[in-house]
Amino acid sequence: ASGSRTDPAMTKLFPPPRRVPETGPLTAFDVITQDGASVPQGTYEVVLTVGGAPVPQTVTLQMTVPAALIVVPAALSVTRVLPVFGGDGTRALPLLMMETGGKSLASVRVVQQARSSADGREYSGRLTFDPATIPAGQPGQVPYRVDGDFPLGAVRTTVAVTAPELAAPLSVPVEVQTRRSKALLLILVVAGLVLGFLMRTYLAQQVQFGELREQAIAALRRVQATAKGAADDTFRTDVEQAARLLKAVIETDRSTVDELKTAIAAAERSAAAAAVRLQERLTGVIDELKLMNPIVQTSWRLPAAVIEPLVAAAADVKRIRAFVEAGNAGAAGAQLESTQSTIDVAIIESARLWKREARTLVNALEHLAPFLLPEAQGRLDAATQALAQSASDTPETWTDTAAETRLAALKTIQAGMATARESLFDASMGVQDTRDTIERALAGAEVPQPEAWESPRIPTTEFAAWLASASSDLALAPELRSRAEALADIWGRALLAQTADAAVTANVSAAKYLDAAGELAKVLARLAAERAAKEAAQPDVEGQETGSTGTPGRARGASALRVVRPPLGRAFLRPPAGVREGDSADGAPSFQVLSGGGTAPLTIDAIEARTWQQLLVARGLRWALSAIGLSVVGYLLFEDKFTGTSGDLMAAFLWGFTTDIGLDALLSARGAKPPA
Repeated sequence: ASGSRTDPAMTKLFPPPRRVPETGPLTAFDVITQDGASVPQGTYEVVLTVGGAPVPQTVTLQMTVPAALIVVPAALSVTRVLPVFGGDGTRALPLLMMETGGKSLASVRVVQQARSSADGREYSGRLTFDPATIPAGQPGQVPYRVDGDFPLGAVRTTVAVTAPELAAPLSVPVEVQTRRSKALLLILVVAGLVLGFLMRTYLAQQVQFGELREQAIAALRRVQATAKGAADDTFRTDVEQAARLLKAVIETDRSTVDELKTAIAAAERSAAAAAVRLQERLTGVIDELKLMNPIVQTSWRLPAAVIEPLVAAAADVKRIRAFVEAGNAGAAGAQLESTQSTIDVAIIESARLWKREARTLVNALEHLAPFLLPEAQGRLDAATQALAQSASDTPETWTDTAAETRLAALKTIQAGMATARESLFDASMGVQDTRDTIERALAGAEVPQPEAWESPRIPTTEFAAWLASASSDLALAPELRSRAEALADIWGRALLAQTADAAVTANVSAAKYLDAAGELAKVLARLAAERAAKEAAQPDVEGQETGSTGTPGRARGASALRVVRPPLGRAFLRPPAGVREGDSADGAPSFQVLSGGGTAPLTIDAIEARTWQQLLVARGLRWALSAIGLSVVGYLLFEDKFTGTSGDLMAAFLWGFTTDIGLDALLSARGAKPPA
């Protein structure tokens, strides 16, 4: 019995009755319980039946079970370590207790009183304790296990220790510390180092290499487009060579960043140098054209053999200008050389012809002296000397093919021909003046043979007209000697037909027709005086003769012969056929250059596509690695305080976004850093 309550079931706490042999009186006995049985503390009345005597005896005893005195720790600390690769790394040390009363054991049960919590949040993690018996006066331990979800960090709860032997339950604070294995920290550090190394070396170089290859391909396309649009063969060949060298580096898979940079710079320098050389060649052609303009654009008065090539050269100059404007220095230079050669041949041939014509004219003009007055003869002598000097100054060949030499030769030839024309025209006028002078010298004189005297008039006029024509067409000059000799014969016969005077005959023989005319005038005057004296001595006879026929009188009355000078003037000085009017020498136009048995090799398009793919993969991998690294760092930075609110989400997103941009900017700045 326990107090006023009877509990027959408690009999089971004790072992069943058994006989105990006794020979003497019963003075003491032990009350024992079943193994592991726990009798709650308190005072009990125990009724014992003692058998074996003739009469059984009943004994009532009072049994006091004292309360167990359990000493528990001030707090229970549980450390949970989350392993890297699974498993349970919880270090759950048993809950240690001590029964200090020494009189009663304790069958304890430990139960968690509340859910685990931290920072006002509760978690499903629990501590589940196994039942345990703490022997009287001895220490004991209560094993337990950790179940459920515990966050990283510390959570707190409370467990209650109960036992029938305890006078009152006991409370023990519990703190559960959860952290990750330190091995993970080492892994993260190593991974960060590896990722950083990859980001700073291989991936950055791959991205830089891909970008440079794209730049190289773009440069190659620009160079190829320049070569494709080039009209000049030499320039195109130079640019294509630069493109081939750059293409070879692009097509080499093992090319380095430095090799690509060098190849791009070399290709651009080669193309620029080719453009400079093209410009220099075009400038040279333009300079030659400027020097050629006075040759082909001047209105020369030269033979057709020279004029026609010059006219053709003027057309060639237009084609050369078109080549220059198209940037085709090669074609322009070839056409220029051909045109210069044509001009040289024409000028050399013209010089040869002119030297021959000039010498012919010098010899022929000597035959005009008898037909000219002294003043005109002086001009003729000066012209003859000038022609002789022109013939001497005109070279038949020369090694200096400069434009100035060509222009000087043309000017020399033209000046000599102008002198020849002027001398011939002046001679045409001088012949008429001489004829007029002769007629004036014989004015009033009666010539014995009037018809013979008048016979030179028409030939003289025709000869003067022919001289004027020859001044416009020097090709007629070779006829000058024969025509002059024919006219001299006519003049001589006309003079000699009038008298046989020795002085007249001598002057005619000496081709001094003006002197012969003067002597003839003297002879005719003397004859006239003699006739007048005879008439005075025989007036009747002479008057009869004169009055009977009248013919002699008319013959004597036809005194001075007048030569009507034809209106020759400068009508004979016409520009030769084929000569065109051109711009003056100082009107040179300006020019403007408009610059100007194995695996088949991959095409540039294929290389560009592959480079784009490689660059995309490299950039994607760089982004993925940076994202992983930054995600880990961000998680570690925000995990302890992350609660998932809108502010936490925005802060985490902005941190990842700006940090990723900062990484790209840092890598770009590092790659673009100028060399020290």
